Amino acid sequence: MTTDLLFTLDLMDEVPEMRLLADLSHFLVSCEFWYPISDEDEALVRRVLDRTWAFHARVASREQIQVEITFPQHKIWLDLFLGWSKSGFKSWKTRCCGCPPHLRMRTWPTALRN
Repeated sequence: MTTDLLFTLDLMDEVPEMRLLADLSHFLVSCEFWYPISDEDEALVRRVLDRTWAFHARVASREQIQVEITFPQHKIWLDLFLGWSKSGFKSWKTRCCGCPPHLRMRTWPTALRN
């Protein structure tokens, strides 16, 4: 249900208490975002990140839901997703104070610590 970015944003407006699992790879493909991502599209993704409580960690391109992250031609997409993940985790961290233990992050992936 939340694989379409615009539908997800509408759903967020209708159900403000809903906690999301962000699968950003679907958003990128369904909207066929060009690189670099426009400021307007980036703002839409940030709205989702600011409401996300869990993350699905696939890296996509505008044509493919999952790409091989070691291929040099996919570096721009990997960097984009690392940036989104870092931003999403920072946003989550500011909201998770007082969360039940099963909703707290246990470890930070090395790529997101840097």
